Amino acid sequence: MDYQEILDFAYGLAEKLVTETDQAVEEMIKTAVADRYPSHKLPPLTDEYTWIVDPIDAGAVIVHEVGGLFSGGKDTLDSPMAEILMGRRYIFIRALPSTQRRLVRTLYDVVDEWTNEDM
Repeated sequence: MDYQEILDFAYGLAEKLVTETDQAVEEMIKTAVADRYPSHKLPPLTDEYTWIVDPIDAGAVIVHEVGGLFSGGKDTLDSPMAEILMGRRYIFIRALPSTQRRLVRTLYDVVDEWTNEDM
């Protein structure tokens, strides 16, 4: 198997945004949210709190640039992110000012010292 074949295979896998595991974990999270917050909704968006669930890799969240919790049709909380390789966990709360020095609007704006804009 040559390098190009491996690369083509990997790109093919990456195009599949929703996997069976995504669906199973999403169902588990939806049940937990419904049990804990019965007045909150899951899509479609409403004027009440609405949760956007993409539990495994946030592929759909990144592609569509949506947050994790909506209220009144506006995203108020970005999806929690865990960067295992860099040992960081963070969450953006849009209604509160950040105490961080570097602010980004989406994950596309994040450039760390080990990345470059061409990646």
